Amino acid sequence: MRRSVMKDSEKGFLGWKWIEDQLNKFYGEKRLRNRALFLTIFKTGGRITEVLSLKRSNFTQDQDYIIVKDMMKEKDKDTQTYQPIKIPKAEPLNKEWIKYINTIKYIDDYLFPSSKKNDKPLSRIRAYQIITKIGTYPHFLRSQRSSMEIRYYKIHPSLIQDLRQWKTPDMVKYYASAESRRTAQEQMLEKFKN
Repeated sequence: MRRSVMKDSEKGFLGWKWIEDQLNKFYGEKRLRNRALFLTIFKTGGRITEVLSLKRSNFTQDQDYIIVKDMMKEKDKDTQTYQPIKIPKAEPLNKEWIKYINTIKYIDDYLFPSSKKNDKPLSRIRAYQIITKIGTYPHFLRSQRSSMEIRYYKIHPSLIQDLRQWKTPDMVKYYASAESRRTAQEQMLEKFKN
């Protein structure tokens, strides 16, 4: 079934409770890995193939941030990797995410290794199945991330393009249209509060 991120982005950020509710749908032997896959897609805003290429070596931390460096860009021929992505450590659900990342034994190991091939990541098809099984899909998580960044961090929609490293402003409309309009409306109403 083909899904429209543009249509679904009209929902805006569904909130941290929604994220937690989705995570709670995972169960079974691979529960922790599947929750971490969901969180990695959401936290990085990456495409599924970009997320699957991540290794333990892509992650570092400082006092304030989880830093994802050298994440490959699937659809950008000019720039092969994203600039470092900094995720505030204080952001909700990071403790579980960091705990999973720290379970990856070797620095050159994939975050989500294939159970069939030692030196390969989980397949894109399998990762997609994991996320869609709980009723959502990877591009919607990208939309939720961008919408969250506008609402939760109060990032102006005109800056979200730079933050997400998108080439055109159309991507803001594509992934975060509802939050972009909400922010514009709130800023307009601010003028009349006094």
